[in-house]
Amino acid sequence: MTDSVVPATDGPWDVGRRPVISYVPWTQLWDRFEHQVADLVRSSGAVAVGELGGGANPTMALAAEVGRPVDLTVLDISAAELERSPPGVDTLCVDLCAATPPVRERFDLVFSRMLCEHVSSGKAFHRNCHAALRPGGHAIHFFPAVTAMPFALNRVLPAPLSQGLLERTFPSRRSEGRHGKFPAQYYWCWGPTAPQLARYRSLGFQVLSYDVGIGHGYYQRIPFVRALEAIKERVVLRHPSPWLAAFAIVVLRRAPASPGRHNC
Repeated sequence: MTDSVVPATDGPWDVGRRPVISYVPWTQLWDRFEHQVADLVRSSGAVAVGELGGGANPTMALAAEVGRPVDLTVLDISAAELERSPPGVDTLCVDLCAATPPVRERFDLVFSRMLCEHVSSGKAFHRNCHAALRPGGHAIHFFPAVTAMPFALNRVLPAPLSQGLLERTFPSRRSEGRHGKFPAQYYWCWGPTAPQLARYRSLGFQVLSYDVGIGHGYYQRIPFVRALEAIKERVVLRHPSPWLAAFAIVVLRRAPASPGRHNC
């Protein structure tokens, strides 16, 4: 296991610090997430990195994007998904919603993409992410927000109906493919509302930033509704509200070690 390189700090630790919040078209969030993860790895000095829910599709280009070696481990609850990951990838089959944290102080940084909506408990998942981080470590998550109509419907519709609607919109998301649909609960999948920020802080995280994506691509095959969604996107970007988020990227940080403490 690599030694932590995340520095300690002598400054005050303020869990309630005000996060940097931005509102952008949803495509910007989607396109820049891997770059944002790589930037955070570089800026934080992280070496031991955990990709949560990477399963069959881990982020293989991360080290190249960072520009230096990265000790990447892919964590997933499904052994079958991990078996489909590319050869040579370090994997760990764990339940990140377990009552007892399955991993403790192993990673400098953990990240997930389109996983948070599938977990069985938002509180347990983020608590276990906090436990998996070394002091001073970061977590960054990309997820859809339940306040967007397609995701609100996905939450309540029967699984066969929601699967059929998804496949009509995105044929590549067929259940037998590498990007099939998994059951979604959307626990803790909100924009930067006051209750949502309080949830993260209750676990000991600082919320460093919250990027909110406005709009989505689920109406591409319905021209009239697509046009209305485009108008709504322009209006919301001019008059943003956390309650109208469609996607989000949140960056969290665990408290750094006190001076003199060393982690391994």
